[in-house]
Amino acid sequence: MPRFNFSGIHHVAFATADLDKTIAYWRDLLGFNIVFGIADKDQKQISFRISQHMMVFFFEWREVEKVKPKRHGEPVKGPFIFDHLAIHMEQESDLDTLQNQLVCADFPVSDIINHGFLHSIYTFDPNGIPLEFSWKVPQVDLDKRPVFIKDESIDGEIPALVPNADRWPNCDEDQEDPDHVRVILPGKELKYFQ
Repeated sequence: MPRFNFSGIHHVAFATADLDKTIAYWRDLLGFNIVFGIADKDQKQISFRISQHMMVFFFEWREVEKVKPKRHGEPVKGPFIFDHLAIHMEQESDLDTLQNQLVCADFPVSDIINHGFLHSIYTFDPNGIPLEFSWKVPQVDLDKRPVFIKDESIDGEIPALVPNADRWPNCDEDQEDPDHVRVILPGKELKYFQ
C-alpha cells in the first residue's frame, strides 16, 4: 500500500446567507486574512487563511438557513455530517485573549476546558458554526504515546492504531492502465490581486 504525503487539512467549506457578517467575524474579530474570493451571478465565495496549510471557505447562498444550535460533541439523531471545526492556537495565553475578545464582541464562549492533551474554548460563529480553539499541551505527544480510553462496559476491542496495508488491494504503478489519461478540468477564471 503506498504512503501518501499529507500535510494537514487544506480547507473546510461552509455555507452562509450573510457573507458580510461572516467576514466581520472571521476577518475582523478573529483576524484571518482573506486570500481568495469569487463573485458571480450565482453565488459569492470567500476564503480565509487560517495557517500555512489551512483555509476556511464560505459560499454565500441567500436561501441557506442556519443550523439548529447544538453543543459541540453532543449526539444527534438522523442524518448528520459535521460537528465542529477546531483551530489550533500557538500559545496557551491566546485562548485567554480570544475568550475575552469573544465576550467583548457578545459571542457565547465556554470556559477553558482541559482535555489532557489539549486546552480548548468553544464558541459559535454568526452562522451557528460550532468552533473550537485549542492549544496543544507540549508535554503530551500523541504521536509517540497514543491514548485510547475505553469504558469496560463497552463491547469490542481497541482498534489498531496503525494502518493495515493488507485491507485493500495494492494498486502499484505496475498495475496502472497504460491507456489512462489524466484529465484536469478548468475551473472559474481567477483574477489575482496584486
